[in-house]
Amino acid sequence: MTRFITSLEAGKRFEVDFDEVTFAPRGEYAAQFISYVSYLARSKVDINNENWKAVHKEVKDKLWQDITLITLNTILCQLLFTLIAINSY
Repeated sequence: MTRFITSLEAGKRFEVDFDEVTFAPRGEYAAQFISYVSYLARSKVDINNENWKAVHKEVKDKLWQDITLITLNTILCQLLFTLIAINSY
């Protein structure tokens, strides 16, 4: 995970494919993508929030900005992030 984040900070881009039906990430970097999104959520979202609606818009915007740095298909990425958030609560 540390190597993946270091590569991102260095500006390296990774292509992540998404399943057309489930929007689940797939391919060579799918596991790293899932780990990175999970890491971002844990590090930026206060654990005391009762649900996703309670998270401030600025935090959500920052998460989205960080996530779009690692994907080439931002529309599918936004759908995936939304599905993760909905299914988490």
